[in-house]
Amino acid sequence: MNSDNVEEISRVIDSWMRPFRSFDGANQLRNSLTVSPDITEGVTEGEVENVLGVPISRILIRENLYYKYEDMIIVLVDGKVADMKF
Repeated sequence: MNSDNVEEISRVIDSWMRPFRSFDGANQLRNSLTVSPDITEGVTEGEVENVLGVPISRILIRENLYYKYEDMIIVLVDGKVADMKF
């Protein structure tokens, strides 16, 4: 896979995550899980780690930083939460 092919990279990432198109969709599932309500769009990288702890792994792809936790992945753009995937 060519690292310049952003669409292909996104497709591969999405194949092992369950993405939501909006925070409302993610929040509906989140409400049934044990996830802190403090994690919302715009929360900083440091705030995420303060609430959830250090992630299992971090993946940086272009400007997106993916935080992998046991039951979710948090996508940070410019150091702030932009998406959550369960």
